[in-house]
Amino acid sequence: MNHKRRLSLLMSLIFLIGLLSPLQALAVARQVVRLGFYQRAGFMEGAGDDRRKSGYAYEYLQRISDYTGWKYEYVYAELP
Repeated sequence: MNHKRRLSLLMSLIFLIGLLSPLQALAVARQVVRLGFYQRAGFMEGAGDDRRKSGYAYEYLQRISDYTGWKYEYVYAELP
């Protein structure tokens, strides 16, 4: 085998490995993370599974899940 053919074969192999690597990452199931959620104006609003959520902390957590792929399960509590 000549030098150009070996180089071409090696580059093709590297290219295929690069294509398959992201597919393996997508196959991993999303991790469920349980978080405490308490109602406080502007910070976390919408305590309840059927309520629209908003607030600074909620938006921050959503941004983190964009990077990590986590799915949140909220545990609702009331502060004394």
